[in-house]
Amino acid sequence: MLHAARHLACAIVLLAYCAPASPVPIPQQEDMNHWTVRSPVPLGSAGLELVPSHKTFLLLASAITPSMNGLRVTRVGRGSVLQPDGTPVRYFPSSMAFRVTATTIQDGLMPSDRDQVHETIAPEEILSKLRFHLKVYRGLKHAIIKPTSVRMVGVPEKEPFPERVYQVSFDTRNTPVEARCVLEVLSPKGELLARFHLELL
Repeated sequence: MLHAARHLACAIVLLAYCAPASPVPIPQQEDMNHWTVRSPVPLGSAGLELVPSHKTFLLLASAITPSMNGLRVTRVGRGSVLQPDGTPVRYFPSSMAFRVTATTIQDGLMPSDRDQVHETIAPEEILSKLRFHLKVYRGLKHAIIKPTSVRMVGVPEKEPFPERVYQVSFDTRNTPVEARCVLEVLSPKGELLARFHLELL
């Protein structure tokens, strides 16, 4: 019974997130030019296949910064981001967090256009040792921000399990709302596995 419930819960999560990673957060209301931010913001999913074993796993990401809740975004003209009371917002929150789920529990939802990763270790070992950084783009220039905190949520790392959930936090103070933030997920060896975009304007 618990096993069946676990797979049902996982299927619901995958259905919520299993869409191609996109540079545009999914609007929660109105339209693509006028919308309100609701946390968590789904950032998409990425399917990966290990070579030569052909074993697969799935990465899903979301931004989970409650202080962004209710921000009103307008993408007309120069664009603007406003607090619910109409106060202009110039910067992202000083700290932003992301939740990344890495799982081999796919229930038939693995995308067909998955990327290949040349790695001989088991996917479960990769899932328990993921690395992260945040790239912040302003025009053609970018900065790389290392996490201030990486925390595994749920099942402890030492216990075998086909799924790992990470909460990753970054110091994003003085990051203007016009910037493009890209969360990069890396293998234990530092190889790029997936990129998840967060843009307001």
